[in-house]
Amino acid sequence: MARRWAARAACIVVAFSASCEGAEIADDGDAAVTPPPPGVPPPRTEPVPARELCSELATVWCEARARCCSDPGVATMEDCLDRTAVGCTQSVGRVLTDPVVSYDAQVAREAVEEARGLAAGCDTGIADFVGTREGVLRVLRGSNGRGRPCAIAYDDLAGALSCTAGNVCHIDSLLPLATSCGPISGAGGPCHIDLECETGLYCRGAGVIRGTCATVLPDGAPCARWQECASFVCEMAAGRDQGTCVERTGDGIYCTELFSESYIAGM
Repeated sequence: MARRWAARAACIVVAFSASCEGAEIADDGDAAVTPPPPGVPPPRTEPVPARELCSELATVWCEARARCCSDPGVATMEDCLDRTAVGCTQSVGRVLTDPVVSYDAQVAREAVEEARGLAAGCDTGIADFVGTREGVLRVLRGSNGRGRPCAIAYDDLAGALSCTAGNVCHIDSLLPLATSCGPISGAGGPCHIDLECETGLYCRGAGVIRGTCATVLPDGAPCARWQECASFVCEMAAGRDQGTCVERTGDGIYCTELFSESYIAGM
């Protein structure tokens, strides 16, 4: 069986933040910062320029893949870094400087540190980081308010995110094409792409004239793409276009090309 994630794209907490519990108390009453455990680098705080985001994510991912996947399947670390950075650049990287959205370099640092924290423990939750708007996609912010027109195509990640927080660019009609910023759709709401739906939902019928936001499917349910599964894993045999939602496993996440063009952000 070959695992296929057809992802289309995409909760930030700074990982490894120091805990106050057990910190030494200085004479002046201020708590001294507890250093990170041995072997764990302290979190970085400097902003991440747009041109460096994919290379930083590639480093996090490839180091994790070498530790967390039972069969990494790449010849060298350099090979993994090159492939991952290129895949990231061809997906989310290509929209970081799109004029319809703005890039937040400080949020990008928080996102990279979150990914680093998840990867350090081989946490399969890194799939949520890649595949939802609350993860890596939060580095992009739109400026079109509710009711304003917005530019979007079926596979236009920047256009979908060109609206202000809590809104998304909806396709109101195809002929003639009309779009507007509106609330993210709940269950039963209209959609053309998955990003129009709330987290925990997918666009059933995505790509047709109009789909419907539906609850993601449990393990064992039939699926055609990863967005349909609660686990974010749709397993199918090579050459087939239908598979089955299956439980997340370490290899099921860390042996994939998670940061490639086919995976990031559900686009």
